[in-house]
Amino acid sequence: MRPVYFYGAISLDGYLSDNHDNLQWLFDTDLNQQSTYEAFERQVDTVVMGRVTYQETLKILGDEPLYPDKEKNYSVQAPSRSS
Repeated sequence: MRPVYFYGAISLDGYLSDNHDNLQWLFDTDLNQQSTYEAFERQVDTVVMGRVTYQETLKILGDEPLYPDKEKNYSVQAPSRSS
């Protein structure tokens, strides 16, 4: 059995995107030139992300492939959140 790892960038309300499905806060976060995501990404061969995050990431990437060196990419849909 393969190990399962979780890597999350989640706001205090438990969501990745804001109420308008925007991820800009994540890109605006000052990490002081330090990120652990690249090291994490090298450990995994399958990526699972939420449907909205997946769709927004594809918009940002444009023609670039999403995780081209990964064996599989999955998108899941969570129940809708209340306003």
